[in-house]
Amino acid sequence: PIKVLVLSRSGGTGTTSGTRKLLNEGDVVQAVRNKYPASRVQIDIADFDVSARVPFVNQAESVMSADVLVGMHGAGLTHMLFLPRWGSV
Repeated sequence: PIKVLVLSRSGGTGTTSGTRKLLNEGDVVQAVRNKYPASRVQIDIADFDVSARVPFVNQAESVMSADVLVGMHGAGLTHMLFLPRWGSV
């Protein structure tokens, strides 16, 4: 399946985490899940906010295994450096 990684900003406590979130994130993810079976598209939601305390190595590994990276503008998208060559943002 195509692996989609959504960088969520909804649970963060950083200075801009509350201002850069997709208000209907759950609805968007559910709409994609309803349209495509899990055998074709796998969607994972990741919270890399500092308050989540996810080790950087784990963050990089999550992105390395994704085909598509989805996120709001901001520093979180620098994770695109770890996408595979065929990856897309």
